[in-house]
Amino acid sequence: MTISGKWHRDLFALALVASCAQPSSGFAKEAWNGCFRRAYDAAHLAAHPGQTVKSMAVLMRPVTGRRSNNDRWWNNEPWIANAQLIITLRGKKTKYYGYNADCVASAAGLVCPMEVDAGMFTLARWAAGVKLVNASDIRLSRADGDFEASNLPIVRANNSEDRTFLLPPAPAAACK
Repeated sequence: MTISGKWHRDLFALALVASCAQPSSGFAKEAWNGCFRRAYDAAHLAAHPGQTVKSMAVLMRPVTGRRSNNDRWWNNEPWIANAQLIITLRGKKTKYYGYNADCVASAAGLVCPMEVDAGMFTLARWAAGVKLVNASDIRLSRADGDFEASNLPIVRANNSEDRTFLLPPAPAAACK
């Protein structure tokens, strides 16, 4: 299912309004740098039978500049970081990837819509890393970059077990 550009803009605007649409104070671009990952053990997965995500990682890279005249950045917001998701799912050996996400500041942290309307997530600082919230269904790809196959999985935002992830810092190799 492809999400229309208008729907994506509306969801992004809603995320900014929900966060008071103010730039994030105290969150220097350098703070949004590195690998953050969590792998869930068998005990956690047994206690959360509806959770499909077995591991979640986000690789953050700070960037400079502004985005303008673009479907996602219609107000020329400052571009804070680039984020890449790496996900493994319960019952699958394949490592999946999310589309590239360009993140802008919000009062709570970052709002990160992914390219080609592949979903959106938010990031906030958490005492031991980052808190990632799945704000809309996240379409995944295999390592070959095929995002169009109809049988590729989607991490559903309406599944409370796959909505919020607390990700501690991890070595860079964990995000490959």
